[in-house]
Amino acid sequence: MKLPSDPFQVDHTGAAVNYQMELTDIQNDSDLKRAFSEQDLLSFDTSVSSENYPNMSHDAKNFTALFGSIYYCQHGFQK
Repeated sequence: MKLPSDPFQVDHTGAAVNYQMELTDIQNDSDLKRAFSEQDLLSFDTSVSSENYPNMSHDAKNFTALFGSIYYCQHGFQK
């Protein structure tokens, strides 16, 4: 799934079936809305509960893992 940069503005009907309910739940969660407005996107993505939103959480963690890998790779070649 393409991770949205703002899950509160995404039309859930265009998402894959296994993400539609999670997107609907996220969009109606006032605590997550507040967290989204207070955190950067990477922090927010990693804070999404894997228990409540297993598909979104799994994809977000895989996405953020790419940045750590790139960081270490770049620093390894710079030395």
